[in-house]
Amino acid sequence: MNKTTKHIIIGGGIFVGLGLTAYLLYQLVYVPNQKEKEEEERKKRLEAQRVYADTEEGNPENGGYRFNVEGELDYPSMELIGKMMYPKPTSLGGLGYAWVRSSALVDNGGWDFWSNKITKAASGKKIGKVVDYKKGDESGYAYTWFKVKIDNGLGVSDTYGWVRSDAVIFKDY
Repeated sequence: MNKTTKHIIIGGGIFVGLGLTAYLLYQLVYVPNQKEKEEEERKKRLEAQRVYADTEEGNPENGGYRFNVEGELDYPSMELIGKMMYPKPTSLGGLGYAWVRSSALVDNGGWDFWSNKITKAASGKKIGKVVDYKKGDESGYAYTWFKVKIDNGLGVSDTYGWVRSDAVIFKDY
């Protein structure tokens, strides 16, 4: 065997050895990390949906609310007619308040400086009872809006207003 052939065999062996080492490192380091990331993403999706089941004690977690990935109440809207609405608390992913608006649209005053905000309902305050609902179109997503008969405790003269379904819950928390 000549010198060139030895160098080719040794070089090939080193190349194959490095390839196997890289493959083993990939299998030992990257693949488990990828599986962890996929599991984290799955958990995040489930958390984002916030579909809560009963706990071991039989009490529903977080009031038993179901929310979809957009944070909206995930119930047939017809079921919520007649229910009292409250602002979604921060513990459930809300802001702790909800805007009551004159129309089923977020209009905070743009170029025309007109805003459709009637009042801001703070956490724990009754907003009002749902009398109707409709789908809006906000930023490419059709949020559900609830028309509510505004509760007297909010101190506004308007009788009806609209609240977006991702900002409210139907039980005082």
